[in-house]
Amino acid sequence: MGGAGAARGAVAQPVGGGVVRLVRPHPDTLGREPDWRAAGACGSHDEPDLWYAGQNGIEARAQTSEAQAICFGCPVLEECGERALDRREPWGVWGGLTEGERRSILRQRGRGTGRKKAAAAPAKVPREPAKCGTDAGYRKHVREKTPKCEPCRRAHADADARLRRTGTSKVAA
Repeated sequence: MGGAGAARGAVAQPVGGGVVRLVRPHPDTLGREPDWRAAGACGSHDEPDLWYAGQNGIEARAQTSEAQAICFGCPVLEECGERALDRREPWGVWGGLTEGERRSILRQRGRGTGRKKAAAAPAKVPREPAKCGTDAGYRKHVREKTPKCEPCRRAHADADARLRRTGTSKVAA
């Protein structure tokens, strides 16, 4: 066999039939953090399809509940859930969350990516309320179910006639 220096840093890996192979692990040259997914409870589970139940039905709900029960005991539950939210994962149970639960969380968070806070949005300039005597004023009357005043009726009729005539309700500059 090779000299003692050949086996330095090698790990014995059984191949079968009493044969052992020496494997030298390669160093991670990129300096990455260890992958959190390796610690996931789902990785050692026999049924990978368990996390991707069908759409509806009693069996699908039971399968989803079973997957969530396994997830809730997982040491990387939070990392998995945040990753699924960040990637907007469309299917399956991730981090103990179903597709619908993830969509709900994303709606509550807004259109952001999740954990990262969005850059401060520019302050919104408040809109001027719709004035009577304009088409917007007429639409405000309709929306608020208040009686339409004559100036708003006239403005709406003018905008409607302009739309029919020119294809736009905007007044030409």
